[in-house]
Amino acid sequence: MFEYISGTIAAKGDTYAVVDAGGIGYRLTMTANSLIRLKTGEKTRVYTHLYISENIMELYGFASADEREMFRRLIGISGIGPKAAAAILSLYTPQSLAAAIVTEDEKAISKAPGIGKKTAGRIILELKDKLTDSELVPVTAAEQPQSDAASEALEALLSLGYMRSEALTALSGLGEELPTEEMIRQALKKMAR
Repeated sequence: MFEYISGTIAAKGDTYAVVDAGGIGYRLTMTANSLIRLKTGEKTRVYTHLYISENIMELYGFASADEREMFRRLIGISGIGPKAAAAILSLYTPQSLAAAIVTEDEKAISKAPGIGKKTAGRIILELKDKLTDSELVPVTAAEQPQSDAASEALEALLSLGYMRSEALTALSGLGEELPTEEMIRQALKKMAR
């Protein structure tokens, strides 16, 4: 119904943004990965998906068309609703999720809130053969920690409940030679600001 909304970001919350377009404020439920890219007061284009069920009519927003496409694929799987799909895409970019699906990494996918090993297996089974070549782009250096200490620090931050995108942002720019504990300490300080 709505392909995208172009306008100014009027407000942001933990799980939503309000886009002012033509004097109308559209409240869009969004993933953490998309929210990080938006700044209040800036003009932007947000790709949308209108989710309608028996009792719910909710507008979801995405910073990229790729993320929206992955969201649509996820909600097309039996037992996965829009909240679960948004939780998965809050932890992973479409490319990193595609990599986890292709490598059949149930453990990684099941890190999303509300996603167990069985559901992760169903996601892999349903989507593995449906991914296109463009979705199978290798995970970028920004999404892949460069040292063992950085990988351990990332896992520690994820286990504390931080979103993958938040943790990666906090760890970026820290010296690769730092011990794991110091990386975690400095990343927590960055996120507390």
